[in-house]
Amino acid sequence: YPINILDRVAGPVLHPVFSKYQDDRGMIFTYYLSILKIIFLLTIPFSAYMYCFSQEIILVLYGEKWIGTVSIFQLISLLIWVRITIASTTPIYQATGNTKKLFYSNLSSNIIIIGLICIGVYNQNIRLLCLLILIGYYISIMIHYFMLISKIFQESYMKLMSILKTP
Repeated sequence: YPINILDRVAGPVLHPVFSKYQDDRGMIFTYYLSILKIIFLLTIPFSAYMYCFSQEIILVLYGEKWIGTVSIFQLISLLIWVRITIASTTPIYQATGNTKKLFYSNLSSNIIIIGLICIGVYNQNIRLLCLLILIGYYISIMIHYFMLISKIFQESYMKLMSILKTP
């Protein structure tokens, strides 16, 4: 998937940059907020575009027979910015020497996501399944940022939220 490819590219590029400052968590946090701001500026509008124009995208790419998948496509489009944002956290964990916290963040996130997938599959409803996956990833981003902001950087969530206020 393209998002997984981005993770494989971003990690090797960002890790050496952040590793230079491994003893200066404040500097890593400042740089990461700058990168995160760019990620948000690119991915949130893209996700919104995909959501708003999902019917047109489906019609152009797949034709009228697939019109029933628009609501599913809309839910999946809301995952784009979340997946890319979560992928951007891996080099931070690595550069700060917190791979154990990365493991636990991923483990707890994946347990939740897999549990929600099982519920969706059990209910045999594809829209519910997509909604539950979406919810799982939104919980996952909260887990990752709780670990990063509170435990690794020992900063306030307000600093993270401040990047959303300014263009």
